[in-house]
Amino acid sequence: MEAELARLQAQHAALFEATERRETLERTAREKLSSEVKRLYAVNRDLMSTSNSLQNLHSSPSSISNLHGSLGGSADGSSFDGYKNELAKKDFTISHLVSQSE
Repeated sequence: MEAELARLQAQHAALFEATERRETLERTAREKLSSEVKRLYAVNRDLMSTSNSLQNLHSSPSSISNLHGSLGGSADGSSFDGYKNELAKKDFTISHLVSQSE
């Protein structure tokens, strides 16, 4: 009877330790995910700002021509489309990470 009790206590202690380890790992994973989501929100905010600036420039062809060299794109708006595509990818990644964290 005492051997059975000792065995149950040992199993309980092992289960408790495993649960503590799992909870610690889950907490760490949540913290990392949360910091990654915050980072992606910041990147998204920067990309939105850049996109808005480029959109404003896009409406003025002479401004785009002047910035052609500094942006490394063409005056026909292809760099603007590239930024829009990158922004869409970032938006998708952020919403995917947010949905996984909930």
